[in-house]
Amino acid sequence: MFNLKSLQNLIKTSKNANSSNTKIPLLVLVAVAFVLYLSSFSVYQGQTALVFSMGEPIETTQQTGLHFKLPTPLASVTKIDRRIQILTIPNDITIKTLDQKSVVIDSFIQWRIFNPKIFYLRFKGNTADAEQLIATTVRDAMNPVLSQRTLKAIMADDRDAISTDIRRVIYAKLIDIGLEVVDVRLKHIGFVPEIIDNVFDRMKSEQSNAVKQQQIQGEIASETIRLQAKGESDKITAEAYQVSQTIKGEGDTAASAVYADAVGNNTEFYNFYRSLEAYRATLASKQDILVLDSSSEFFKYFRSPSGK
Repeated sequence: MFNLKSLQNLIKTSKNANSSNTKIPLLVLVAVAFVLYLSSFSVYQGQTALVFSMGEPIETTQQTGLHFKLPTPLASVTKIDRRIQILTIPNDITIKTLDQKSVVIDSFIQWRIFNPKIFYLRFKGNTADAEQLIATTVRDAMNPVLSQRTLKAIMADDRDAISTDIRRVIYAKLIDIGLEVVDVRLKHIGFVPEIIDNVFDRMKSEQSNAVKQQQIQGEIASETIRLQAKGESDKITAEAYQVSQTIKGEGDTAASAVYADAVGNNTEFYNFYRSLEAYRATLASKQDILVLDSSSEFFKYFRSPSGK
C-alpha cells in the first residue's frame, strides 16, 4: 500500500536517477504514486470499511486486504470495528423485586456493531454515544424482567435465562440502529442499605427456627430411643426372671428330693441336722435372749448326742 512515506521515498529515488532523464517521466511517476495513495485502502480482520462520496456512504466491505476507491478528495473511507466490545454498568441500577425487595444490580454487557452503515449514520462513528444508549436501554429492560421475579428466584435462577429475557426485550430497540447486545451478565446482586438489617434479622430468625426445629426433632428421636431401650430392657429382665424362676423351681425340686432321700435313709441324722440349723439361726447373736425350760424338746440334743 502507498502512504506518504512511500511517496517521499519514491521522489527521493527519482531525484537520484540519471540526470539525463527528462522531468516528464518523473512527474508522471509522482502523479501515479499520488493517485494510488489516494485511491487505495486496507481492511483488517474484524473491520468494516465504509466508502463515502460527497459525505454519503456508497459502499461497504468486510473483506480483508487491499481495496481501491475513486482517487478524489470527495471520496473518503471510514473503518468500523465489528468485534465484540465489553461495557461495564456500575451498581447504580436499583430494582424492586416481585416480593418488594429493593436490590442493586452490578452488570456488564457484551455488544457489537451489527450494521456499520446504520451505526455510522446514527452515531457518526462515536462509540461512546453508542455505549451510553446501550447502557440506558439495558437499565430500562432490567426492570420489567427482574421485577417479575422474587429475590430468591433471582439469586437461584439460571443466569442464562435472565440474560435471554433481557436481550429479548432490547433486541428490537438496538437492532434498528445497527447495534446488537450479545450477552448481559449480572455480576453482583446487593441490597440497598435500608433493608440490609431486615434481611439479616430475617436470616437470623430463620436460622434460629431451624435450630429449634432440629432440637425438637433431636429430643423426639432421643425419647424414642430411650423408650425402645427401656422396652428391650424390660423384655430381657422379664425373660431372665422367668428363666431364673424356672431354674429356682428345678433347684427346689431337686433339694426336696435330696431331703426326702436323706429323711428316708436316716431319719435320726436328718432331725439332728435340722436341730443344728435351728440352733445356728436362734443363737446367732449374743444379744438374743431365749427363755425356755431346760427340759424342753428344743434342747434334747444338748442333753444327749442321740437326742434321747
